[in-house]
Amino acid sequence: MKGPYKLGTLHSPLPPATTSWEHTRLSRGSRYRVAGSFVDADGDEHPSGEEWIFLNTTFSKFDNELTIQVRKDNGEEWKIPLVWERGRQWDVLENWSQYFRLC
Repeated sequence: MKGPYKLGTLHSPLPPATTSWEHTRLSRGSRYRVAGSFVDADGDEHPSGEEWIFLNTTFSKFDNELTIQVRKDNGEEWKIPLVWERGRQWDVLENWSQYFRLC
């Protein structure tokens, strides 16, 4: 998990692309709760019950890494990196509804 960043740093004025992972999954500006604990690509644990406001995603084809950008209640913004490979965070990305629940 990378951060914290100042409030407004990770905001994106552009809507998600219709072909992006984000387009049909998480809704920008909505609050989510972690429903199934997981460890991100940096080795940081995200326990069940963790809550944040979803800001947007970025994707690196080079690293096959999707980064979920979020805002915590204290105003800090964070990047949660997830690698789209088996043995990494593939299950979180493919079965996202088991890990993230709309509050």
